Amino acid sequence: MIENEAVRFNFYLRTTVQFMRFKSNVILISCIGAAHLGCGSAGHSPTSRQTQPSGDYARSDASNDQPSGHVDLSLSARDSKHRVRATIEIPAGTVKKYEVDKRSGALVWERRNGKRRVIEYLGYPANYGFVPSTLAATEHGGDGDPLDIMVLGPPLPRGTVVGTRVIAALRLMDDGERDDKLIAVPVDSAGAFAQIHNLEELDAQFPEASHILELWFTNYDRKDETVSEGMVERAEALRILERAIAECAHSCER
Repeated sequence: MIENEAVRFNFYLRTTVQFMRFKSNVILISCIGAAHLGCGSAGHSPTSRQTQPSGDYARSDASNDQPSGHVDLSLSARDSKHRVRATIEIPAGTVKKYEVDKRSGALVWERRNGKRRVIEYLGYPANYGFVPSTLAATEHGGDGDPLDIMVLGPPLPRGTVVGTRVIAALRLMDDGERDDKLIAVPVDSAGAFAQIHNLEELDAQFPEASHILELWFTNYDRKDETVSEGMVERAEALRILERAIAECAHSCER
């Protein structure tokens, strides 16, 4: 079954790649997949599924700005099985830009210039969220948020906490701030991505998938200048994670 899924996915990549015009350049891009926070302690149960609000378009009114559920801010970065936790804010293939409120844990629709943010591009190429109990510290060039993480595979409901295996990282600079993204796969899954352990295996089994991720994150937001420093292997990605865990712990001690 896993082999058949890999074949179908590779066929999808080959047959759905499309050209999009962006800043007067033609960029090859597709979408893979079916389509930040406090310091804490270990041993908490994963957050259950959350309900998504209706409507896909940006709105300027604030009358119905109800949270789309809450997440546990006290979770540790790793669970009892040493898997890296990923809290999902934006399911794969979707365009509503949600984020977690750092004080309350509420999943809220992010705003820009008073309007709810909707990505005016292809939907997110992977499930997008953060690793709890991590921090990209501003004093070290980070954006002051928890470490971002992409979880490859079919869409996961917003608010889901999933145990993952980190396989690589995408190193990015966003408007002069470091904005690295871990790349991970769900461990407890029957899908093809669960068998991936590193960047080499990802590129071998899903050609150009890592390139698609890099293209997407350097082009989806026309208002920010995002520069890629390329993909790094699992070992370096884990060093990025450990540094973010240490920075969060240090921040909590102050």
